[in-house]
Amino acid sequence: MGYHAISDELRISSSVIRRWVRHYKNEGTMGLEEKRGKTKGLHRGRPRKNPLSLEEENQRLRAEVEHLKKLWELKR
Repeated sequence: MGYHAISDELRISSSVIRRWVRHYKNEGTMGLEEKRGKTKGLHRGRPRKNPLSLEEENQRLRAEVEHLKKLWELKR
């Protein structure tokens, strides 16, 4: 059974079938697991294109501290 026949039967693009086959050949069943949205390491997510200035970072951290203080008070 070819890629087009399978894609017609499953009603998905044949390029998706090809990608699945390539992933399976390269990585086995682990290659078929969903990888999108899973990050590894300490720095999760996409890095900022424009890092915050020291003043902006300080303001963000102050707001975070205030928020955590309010949460802490609610849990008391």
